[in-house]
Amino acid sequence: MGNYKLKLNVLPLVLFFTLSLVSSCVDEPLEGGVNNNDRDIKELTASSGFEWKTSRRVEVNLEALPFDVEINRRLTLADEDGSFFYSGSQAMDENFKMEFELPVHVKKVTMFYGDILKTGEISGGKVNFDFIVARGTEDIED
Repeated sequence: MGNYKLKLNVLPLVLFFTLSLVSSCVDEPLEGGVNNNDRDIKELTASSGFEWKTSRRVEVNLEALPFDVEINRRLTLADEDGSFFYSGSQAMDENFKMEFELPVHVKKVTMFYGDILKTGEISGGKVNFDFIVARGTEDIED
């Protein structure tokens, strides 16, 4: 009886190894490249709109309030993927201007300053922000 149980336990292992050996011996086609009609590598060119750069310089500007205020908060900047690339102390009555090296795919920058959250689009290698926040008119009486 014990010999029968041993055969039942060994049988799946033998089948597994047999199938593994048989399937590994099957010929598979090699990966083929793109057929370029056997052109010389020197003749290949990138399209005219292709950019070889993976990053670019982006200037971030933050316009100060035009009057003296004693407010100083943490200014944090993030790309559109949510990755932070700057964090530092900033006074509301001081201009901020700094250049950053950002990936080419980044098209927008988000600014966090206290309760202020603004997103700006990069245009001409620049993105501009200010501290002015549009508020509704619900609290104004006629």
